Amino acid sequence: MYKKIKLDLDTKLSFFGGSFLTVMMTAPLVEVGMALVLGTIGGLAGMIGKDLYHYIKRHLNNSGK
Repeated sequence: MYKKIKLDLDTKLSFFGGSFLTVMMTAPLVEVGMALVLGTIGGLAGMIGKDLYHYIKRHLNNSGK
């Protein structure tokens, strides 16, 4: 009844490209820049949090031995 959508590389690229161009045409550059900065800060904080979690976990496991 429904046609299955193939998610090959061309479909993914066209979806991303269309979404990107739509956002770039409708959003002011200041907002795009702010989103980029906030995303970078959030990504760095996530990486630091992950490393901190593994550091604490490693030291708690070693202290019990």
